Amino acid sequence: MSSIKFRRITEYGSLSASGKNPQFNLVDWNGYEKYDIRRWDDTNTQPYKGITFDEEELEELLQALKIAVDAKKSTTPTKVVRCGSATAKIMDIFGVLPQYSDWAKLVTFTDWGYGAKYDLRSWAPDYSKCGKGITLSESECRRLIEILSDILGIEDTSVIAFEDFVVRGTYFGCLSGHKTETITAQVNILKKDGSTETVNVTAGHCHTCGCYFMSETDYQALRARGILLCQVITEKDFKKNGTRIISGEDWKPESLLHQCGYNVNATDDLSDTQRHEILTYVVESGLQTVYQITNFLDWLIGQANRQMTRDMSSAIAKWSSDRKYISNYKMGSRRLVGVRSSRVKVKG
Repeated sequence: MSSIKFRRITEYGSLSASGKNPQFNLVDWNGYEKYDIRRWDDTNTQPYKGITFDEEELEELLQALKIAVDAKKSTTPTKVVRCGSATAKIMDIFGVLPQYSDWAKLVTFTDWGYGAKYDLRSWAPDYSKCGKGITLSESECRRLIEILSDILGIEDTSVIAFEDFVVRGTYFGCLSGHKTETITAQVNILKKDGSTETVNVTAGHCHTCGCYFMSETDYQALRARGILLCQVITEKDFKKNGTRIISGEDWKPESLLHQCGYNVNATDDLSDTQRHEILTYVVESGLQTVYQITNFLDWLIGQANRQMTRDMSSAIAKWSSDRKYISNYKMGSRRLVGVRSSRVKVKG
């Protein structure tokens, strides 16, 4: 890198407990200021491979890292790609930051042949090529989260992703008796016009079950603002069949869509945009395929057409609208807030 001129403007420090590499700094690279994650030599004059971010990318990077460190990691790769002489086994994808020419910076959990670690680097859309980047341990990621939170002035919080389960009820703790940590969590709310807002809420987090517990009062306050972009189940359902629901063993299309906030009833009165967005989230998170959703909506419409005791015309119109929308949707065409991974994990 001898032809490249650089100047370390602000040194935010090491991400390692040893006080050495890797480091997070604000660096001027040939006249362009970039937030920089990389390793350096002992004199801090020789930079090694790493990755840079613009200021406007930091918040998205922070949210992706928060989701990544709290997520249960896959044991089998979602993608296996060859990059030069190295083979990358990408286990999970936690964040996508678009770049030029369809390339994107990805936050992944990847094994380069030395065990899976958190990996930050740029990838071509077909994964045929990748840019220089850096791998981090969990402790290094957590230190980076602290630094980014300080820079952005954001309270250190956990992020409830769309795939996560929230149990609403009167008991603020794990109903299975496991130790529950009280945390401040960020949850994304889908509003009537299809926009999203991020709200902080106090919740209990059970690391054993991998789910969150929220008081009914807090849930109703959030629900008044819109649809929670996560999977919500009641305390009663958790007591009855919580382990099977969360593990996916008790998998039913109607239950899953309901947990994700989808319905056509007049009481909730979801807008067309809200219903379409929920279905988009379900597809992009890999919880169900377009084919599975359209088949289920066809079944609902068929059942409603045979209903003779009450007028189902409004529900049929909404299901038909939703079927038309999702049947034309192409997976991967949207970037969505709070979706943990593009890994396909559908059943059936």
